[in-house]
Amino acid sequence: AVRNPIDVLATATISQVLELLPHLDHSDEIDFIILLYGSTGMEDLEQVLPHLTDAIQACKKPVYLVLPSVNSAQRAIQQAAAEMPVFFDEVHLAKALGKLRYDPVPDATDLLPPHATPAHSARLLPEETTINWLQHAHILFAPHKLITNVKALYKTGELHFPFAAKSTGLIHKSERDAVVLNIRHLHDLEDAVKHLLAIEGSTGVMVQEMVGGVELYAGIKRIDDLGYALYFGQGGIGVELQKAFVSTLLPVSEKELRGLLEHFKPRALLEGYRGHPPVSKDHLVALLHNLSNLVLQHPEIAELDLNPIMAKGETLVVVDARIML
Repeated sequence: AVRNPIDVLATATISQVLELLPHLDHSDEIDFIILLYGSTGMEDLEQVLPHLTDAIQACKKPVYLVLPSVNSAQRAIQQAAAEMPVFFDEVHLAKALGKLRYDPVPDATDLLPPHATPAHSARLLPEETTINWLQHAHILFAPHKLITNVKALYKTGELHFPFAAKSTGLIHKSERDAVVLNIRHLHDLEDAVKHLLAIEGSTGVMVQEMVGGVELYAGIKRIDDLGYALYFGQGGIGVELQKAFVSTLLPVSEKELRGLLEHFKPRALLEGYRGHPPVSKDHLVALLHNLSNLVLQHPEIAELDLNPIMAKGETLVVVDARIML
């Protein structure tokens, strides 16, 4: 039965499974184990699953647990899922294994950024390092200048009005009144910089050119036991207030990203919104793919937000970015 890749033991009690797992784990002919354990009504899953999860975690080989009895044993399954990855049917497991088998591993040759220096007072990566990471991942950031005093303003001659100015070193800028938009005159810029530098916790000011287009959002978050999840949606406050986003687990292929965009409900944002040209899906898919590759190569990243991304035709420019370690 061990040589049969489809079924080892069709009907087994928990005691039989617990006895069988160590034998499979020590077999040189087995690479991984799929354990599909459903509720037969003969055993109480709430009592069984703690023993099962302990046995799985003791295995050296990967054990993929499938618990299809979602309705009859929901509480027990949720407890198991809090300790280890759980699939709720064999189809989802098969798709996940297929992705691991056939999706190419990202080539990190040109995605590795310069040495990153974490922020001293928090887990927030400094803005300058964040921008360098994005640029090495071929993600365009708005033209900008980082300054730490008012005198440095006069070295921003390569930038063109109107400007946006925002404090650096802060996690939630809008809530701290740390963003000033549509600055059209030098004296207004001076006032804005003085205000932003005076905000508690501000480490400096980023002055950047205002960029037009449709506001989009892309983010990645590490989820315990599941790896990374990629989110895409409407930018600005829309992603929080309207919950207008779609998501998927990483790794993800460009083909899967195209399918993900098809499920994005505010499709009008991408197809020509309020006089804006349609957003190039090819360029959008490329941005999301580059972003996912960057995070997969840097597991120290806990969370990444690009909000907003200003999109106009084939041009996608990140206006604000945040990386948490």
